[in-house]
Amino acid sequence: MSNAIWALIYDITEENRNDYLAWFHEVHIPEKLDREGYEWAGHYKGGSQQSTRYIAFFGGTSTRTFFDPSPQQLKKNQDELTRKMIGMRQNSYALVFTEEWNIEGLNINERPGDAIIFSCANSTNNDEALCSWLAQKNMPAFALTKGSVRGRKLLSATGPAKHGMLYQFTTELARDRFLNTSDSANIEFSYQANTPLAGNRIWPIDA
Repeated sequence: MSNAIWALIYDITEENRNDYLAWFHEVHIPEKLDREGYEWAGHYKGGSQQSTRYIAFFGGTSTRTFFDPSPQQLKKNQDELTRKMIGMRQNSYALVFTEEWNIEGLNINERPGDAIIFSCANSTNNDEALCSWLAQKNMPAFALTKGSVRGRKLLSATGPAKHGMLYQFTTELARDRFLNTSDSANIEFSYQANTPLAGNRIWPIDA
């Protein structure tokens, strides 16, 4: 299992969607996975039918994978097609995480599952309360939820948030059930990145 995750979050307009997705799935992801240290990838669309939000994950052996070369160094060597396609992204941001710990769900054998929740947070001067809530209540409750696959606690190396949480589910129904029952009322988050983000897997399509 990977020790690092690179998360890319962005919007793609309806008019650009088909061209962008064809390039991303058929060209860009395979190019990434050919690089040393890249272990897996997943691409998800925002859960609602009208959503233009997408999130891509790349798993690496360590955060070093994503800094040697770095995203800025890669950008300097992009070909014309890559620049055009990446230019279609709107409201984009990226985060590189190291995985602190994870918990297996009831349906771990059905990984990666078809649905996720991805959430970022900068706790309001109380990292201990956030991490305790995740370790003692939130993640254990997730692991006992029907349809849960794996939950990951992430710590940011770069990006606009310090903490990341990635929850994988077998189905959208299991994901939405957890979203509707999960209790985060006692934790105050200070973050402006439009998360939690509920997503449905669109690549790989045969996992």
